[in-house]
Amino acid sequence: MGLIITDPVFGDDCALCFPAGKTPKYMMVSFAGIVTTKWWQSGFFPPPNRTFRYEQTVSCNWFYAAGDGYGYLNITANKTVLAFAPHPMVAFAFGSVVAVECCWIHYNQLSEAAGDWYEGGQAQIAWV
Repeated sequence: MGLIITDPVFGDDCALCFPAGKTPKYMMVSFAGIVTTKWWQSGFFPPPNRTFRYEQTVSCNWFYAAGDGYGYLNITANKTVLAFAPHPMVAFAFGSVVAVECCWIHYNQLSEAAGDWYEGGQAQIAWV
């Protein structure tokens, strides 16, 4: 089927990134290139290399929660934080903190050296 584009739905204003009345209620976060590390074991959740729809909870914060994972996007002055885990009881598969607000492309900062189950990859954030 693919993604069906509809009229934009606007949420609460996030003045850090958007003009008044134009803050999207939903953010599409696409992950690609995330791989498992030696710490990952058979039966664990596979890397979440696909697109998820994060929903705005308050001003400059979006959240995703469903049976296939949870994640958040938080934007503050001088910082954008993006994270995703394939299950609430599983370690994060993607984590990125960028020292600039409104950053729409992120690179995974998790690594095998830190004992993480997942590493690599990037995320791109878009809205419709």
